[in-house]
Amino acid sequence: GELYFNKVEQILHQIQEANEGVARLQTSPRGTLRVHSRVLVGNQHVAPALPEFARRYPEIAVDLLLSNFAVDLVAQGIDVDIRTGKLEDSSLIARKLASSERIVCATPSYLQTRPPLETPADLAHHNCLTYRLHLGRAVWRFLDGARSLTEVPVTGNLQSDNGQILLTATLCGQGLAIMPDWAVRDEIADGRLVRVLPDYRASHIEFDDGIFALFQQSRHTPTKIRVFVDYMASYFKERLG
Repeated sequence: GELYFNKVEQILHQIQEANEGVARLQTSPRGTLRVHSRVLVGNQHVAPALPEFARRYPEIAVDLLLSNFAVDLVAQGIDVDIRTGKLEDSSLIARKLASSERIVCATPSYLQTRPPLETPADLAHHNCLTYRLHLGRAVWRFLDGARSLTEVPVTGNLQSDNGQILLTATLCGQGLAIMPDWAVRDEIADGRLVRVLPDYRASHIEFDDGIFALFQQSRHTPTKIRVFVDYMASYFKERLG
């Protein structure tokens, strides 16, 4: 019995040493970090944030993938997924990086040549650039201050599953688009775009919005993941307030 106890105690000690060794490795951020992001936020914010991240953590190599499709973090070997909009129920850990809302916007030149926009119903007289969610007719949804919902079927001469394409077309004066506020922050500030229907919350799908970092649950989150998520949270706080 004593021999068995000593043997078990020795094994447990070895396991503890091994765990401590792994923990020491995790405290030094290094290795390849595979990050997936939605395309628009990836182009506008994640990619520009990487040079400073690389300066701070030179032993981490980032592999950045962009798409507008849901990814399986385990199956595809993704460490961190940057998502926008409403989150589905998930076993993943989600950290909110920024709050946001969707807004309807257009260029001043476009608005000068079109009928006034005072209510969502006035969109019937406008060229609406829409995000492609399905093959059916596009519907924009609005909530007023009393949280009364209005759904408006809209038409236009451009539909795309890429937010950057819709933003480019909007900046060229082609029509109106629903965009995340973080995507047009600078353009609204400098007057290149104007927010219309400001008394309404707008969406082409759900009203829940935001930017999130998702990663797998673990008793010991790898340091490379932790420092990246912390860094992105600080970046968005500085950029978007």
